[in-house]
Amino acid sequence: MGDLVQTASKPPPLRAVFAALLAIAALHMGAWLPSAPALAGGNAAAPEPGGIPMPGPPIPGPPIKVRPEASIQPPPPPPPIYATPPPAYAPPPPAPYFAAPGSPDEIIVIDGNGTRVFSPQEYEAARNAPGDGLPGGRPFGAEPEKPETMIVEPSPQAEPAGPAMPVAPPVPAPPRAQAAAPAEDDGLGGFLSELRIGPMIHDVGIFNSSKEDAIDVNLEILFVSPDFFRLILSPRPMIGISANVVGDTSQIYGGLAWDWMFLDPFFVEAALALAVHDGETDIESQDKKALGCQLLGRESLSLGARVGEQHSVSLTAAHISNFGLCDQDEGLDSVGFLYGYRF
Repeated sequence: MGDLVQTASKPPPLRAVFAALLAIAALHMGAWLPSAPALAGGNAAAPEPGGIPMPGPPIPGPPIKVRPEASIQPPPPPPPIYATPPPAYAPPPPAPYFAAPGSPDEIIVIDGNGTRVFSPQEYEAARNAPGDGLPGGRPFGAEPEKPETMIVEPSPQAEPAGPAMPVAPPVPAPPRAQAAAPAEDDGLGGFLSELRIGPMIHDVGIFNSSKEDAIDVNLEILFVSPDFFRLILSPRPMIGISANVVGDTSQIYGGLAWDWMFLDPFFVEAALALAVHDGETDIESQDKKALGCQLLGRESLSLGARVGEQHSVSLTAAHISNFGLCDQDEGLDSVGFLYGYRF
C-alpha cells in the first residue's frame, strides 16, 4: 500500500508526458488525418512499459467536405471561316418615280425627292440626263420664275424756258381684229373687184360639132361680193362680153362667180350667168350655129394662179345653150386664157 502511494506521488517521467500530449493531439487531428495504424498498415505500436497506454483505433471524424470548384465553361467556338468573302454592300436601287400630266404645259413628277413640276422641255432633258433619278424641276405649288423686267428710267431733260406747249395724246393703234382687210376684198371704190381680159378660141366643139371659127376677145368685170351674199358662199357679181373678130356669134353675159383657193397660189372658179347673143336661132346656114333662143344660160369653169397680190392668170372654158327649152339647141363652146388684175 505504502509502495502504491509512493509511486503515485512521484512525478511521471518526461517520455510519458510527451506521449500523452501526442495522444491528445491525435484525438483532435483524427477528423483530418488517417489513423496511425492506417498509415503504418496495422495497429499502433504498444507503449513502452511505465508509460500512458496508447489509445485504440481512432474514432472516425466527420466526412471531409471538399468545396466544389467553379465549373469551367468551354471557350466559345471560333467564328466561321467563309470560303469566299461576303458580298460587298450594294446601295438600294433608286426610288421609282411617277409622272402625270398637269396643265397642258406642265408635268408633275412624284419620286423620292417629293412632288415637283417640270415643263415638257425640262422633263425630256431630265430623263436624258446621266445618272439615276430626275434632276431639276420646281417644288409643287411654287410659282414659276418670272423673267426680270428691265425698267428704263427716262433721262432727265432740261425744263423749257417758255411755257409748256400742249402735247396731243398718242393715237392708239387699231386692234388686230379691226385691221384693214386685203385690197382684193375692198376693191376699187369699194365695189370694183377685178378686171379680166384675154383671147378665147371660138366654137371649139366640146359638147357639139363645130361650125363657127376664129377668135373671141373676152372681157370680164367682177365686183365686190355684198354682205348678204354670204348666205350663198359670197360669190362675186360679174358682167362680160365675148366678141368674135370675124362676125360670128358674139355674146354679153352677167352672173355670179365663186372662187376658192385650194393650194396657194392656185385657185378654181365656177360661174353661172345669163347670156344674150347675136347669132342664129334656127338652122339657116351650115356655117352658123342654131342656138334656138336669144336668151341662153352660160356656165364657165376656170383654173388659175395668182401672181403676187393683184395679178392672176387662168385657163377658162365656157359653154352657152338653152338647156333644151327651145326647138334648136346646138350650143357653143369656147376655151382661152384670161389675165386678171385685182383692185
